[in-house]
Amino acid sequence: MGTLVQFPMQTLQRLFGLPCWNARVGYASFLMFEFGRPSLEILEPHKLVRPTSPRSREFWSRRHVHVNGTWHLRIDTCAWTIYQRKRTPVSSESPRRQMERAMSFLDGQALRAVTIDARRGRTRFDFDCGGRIVTRRFDEDGEQWTLRVPGGRWFGVTADGRYSIHSGNWTPDRMEWAPMPQRVIRIRAPER
Repeated sequence: MGTLVQFPMQTLQRLFGLPCWNARVGYASFLMFEFGRPSLEILEPHKLVRPTSPRSREFWSRRHVHVNGTWHLRIDTCAWTIYQRKRTPVSSESPRRQMERAMSFLDGQALRAVTIDARRGRTRFDFDCGGRIVTRRFDEDGEQWTLRVPGGRWFGVTADGRYSIHSGNWTPDRMEWAPMPQRVIRIRAPER
């Protein structure tokens, strides 16, 4: 896995300052953001190594094509709240239309800080124009968010304070997870 302590900080700091684009609500209450230059991603079908659900086997049996940024952030298996200056907060339990409006407010904002609290199962994403997302666990070990970084590697964080760094062609049954190197990790944009 390499340098576990340094990887999240150095990598995330490179993302800071890039405006997000195509900020959207995906399946259910998943949130997705693109950062950097757009590119076409093609995920070829393949068989899973370990036993998984029929739904997962069916998903990985098909080819998937997406337009993604150099960086791709997905917030999924968790509860979340979006805060937007003086507006009413919007959560993963809000009506879809409110979620979409909140995401349109975040679209174009640049990430400026991330705080990962492994002990409490929370992450806070702060944006430069007043947007903020706070994730909270709703299960014990679900993957709360993943970030694809340049070069096709993924950084993922779970509700129970673990993380993974893996290549994009790995399937869920092959991922390895390690405990966070610190209970709370604060990563901020470098001072200019």
